[in-house]
Amino acid sequence: MTANTEEHQLRRLLHTGTGSNTITLRGGAADLDKKELEPVNSLASAGRVNLPLQHCLAAERGGLADRRALLLVLSGCLKIDCKQSRTAVYSALPEVIQSSEEYFEFIFYHRKVFSKRPHGMGAGMRRFISKWYLS
Repeated sequence: MTANTEEHQLRRLLHTGTGSNTITLRGGAADLDKKELEPVNSLASAGRVNLPLQHCLAAERGGLADRRALLLVLSGCLKIDCKQSRTAVYSALPEVIQSSEEYFEFIFYHRKVFSKRPHGMGAGMRRFISKWYLS
């Protein structure tokens, strides 16, 4: 049996919407929580800062990603303390977020991840918001 690494947990989260080993079937969509970002945080602290974004983009291109989990993990990637990683996330966001519903859901999860003031609204996020509204 293989070890359950952070990378496996991240892939499981992106494709099933949960990072746990079991899946509970629900009638409606449940909100994700910040605690689901533990694989992202542990990969970033191990120095593999671009890996969560690469998994997000691969899951999105494969078409099998849970959209809510994808938006949550992308928000979590913006909290990684690496300028190149954040810049790569901001450049990938326009191709991932296509509709206004996805945009506002991303903002919802972004506020969940950045719960303290200024709620992650730095220069990069303000530029992304203005570009999204003006495009």
